[in-house]
Amino acid sequence: IIKFEKVSKSFRDTKVLKEISFEIEEGQLVVLIGLSGCGKTTSLKMINRLIKPTSGTITINGKNIAQEDPIQLRRSIGYVIQQTGLFPHMTIRENIEIIPKVVKLDPLKVADKTVELMEMVGLDREFLDRYPNELSGGQQQRVGVARAFALDPDIILMDVRMPIMDGTVCTKYVKEKYPDIKVIILTTFDDDDFIFSALKYGASGYLLKGGSPADLFTSIRTVAQGGAMINPDITEKVFRLFSKMAQSNYAISVNDKETKDFSKSEWCVIQQVGLGLSNKEIAAKLFLSEGTVRNYISKILEKLDLRDRTQLAIWAVQTGVTSKNIDPK
Repeated sequence: IIKFEKVSKSFRDTKVLKEISFEIEEGQLVVLIGLSGCGKTTSLKMINRLIKPTSGTITINGKNIAQEDPIQLRRSIGYVIQQTGLFPHMTIRENIEIIPKVVKLDPLKVADKTVELMEMVGLDREFLDRYPNELSGGQQQRVGVARAFALDPDIILMDVRMPIMDGTVCTKYVKEKYPDIKVIILTTFDDDDFIFSALKYGASGYLLKGGSPADLFTSIRTVAQGGAMINPDITEKVFRLFSKMAQSNYAISVNDKETKDFSKSEWCVIQQVGLGLSNKEIAAKLFLSEGTVRNYISKILEKLDLRDRTQLAIWAVQTGVTSKNIDPK
C-alpha cells in the first residue's frame, strides 16, 4: 500500500535520508526506529506531503503521491504528531470535527463519531466544549490521537516519542479501537511497570532494542501469525508479572462450559503459555510443530472468548493451571 523507492531528503547541505526503499503492505503495523535526527519524522511527513523528497518516489496503492492533490491525500491519512497540534482558538469538538466537516460528512454522524472517539481515548464528553489550554498536556495528546481517527483512515502515522503519552497508552487506544491489530513494543525500558502496562493493554510482543534485524523480523512474523514474542532477557520477569496481574484486580472472564471439553494437549499448551513460553519453546517441549501450537492457541482463545495470549496467560495463572502436573499423553 505504501512504497518508498530510493527516496532521499536534504536540508541545504545536510542529507537526512539517502536512497531509502521499503514497502508497507495493507494491515501491517510498522515502526521506524533510529537515533534522534536520523529522519523518522521526516519520512512520516513525506508520506502525507508535508515535506517534499529531494529525489525518489513515494506511492500509495500504486499512485505517485507527488501527482496527487495534497489536500485529498492528507484527508485519507491520520497523523499523530509529537506535539498535540491542536488549534488553540477552537474547542476540542471543533478540533476533532474540522476535517469531517470540511469534507461535508453528515453532521449527526460526525457528532456521534466525536463522542465515540472521546470515549476511545478515555476522555469525558464534557471536555468537548473546552479549549486546549483548559486541558492538561496528556489530555491534549489524547485529543490529538482521537482527531487522527476522525475519518477512519486507511493509514495512521504515529510519532510515538510524544512528550506526555507513551507507547503503552497508545497501545491501549489502538487495541480498543482495532482489537485485531497486533502490537509489538520495541523499547529500551525493561522496568516492571512499563512491561506490566504493555501486556495489560494487549501488546503481543515486548522486545528490547539491540537485537539483530533478523530477530526483529522473526518476532514480527511470529506475532503476525498469532504468536507472542518476549525478549529472552526478560522472560522470567514477564512470568512474575503474569503472576502479579493474576493476583491483582485484573479479572479475566471466560466461557467455563468450554473448559470441560479441553483435551490434555490443550491443557498442556495453556500451561506453557501461562509459564511465559513462546510458540517455538512450547513446540519443542511438547514435540509439536509451531503451526500446531498456533492452531491450538487460536482455538483455545476462541473457546474461552479471550482477546489475546496475554489474557490466556493470566487466566492460566489465576486458575492454577501453571502449577498442575499435566501429562500430555
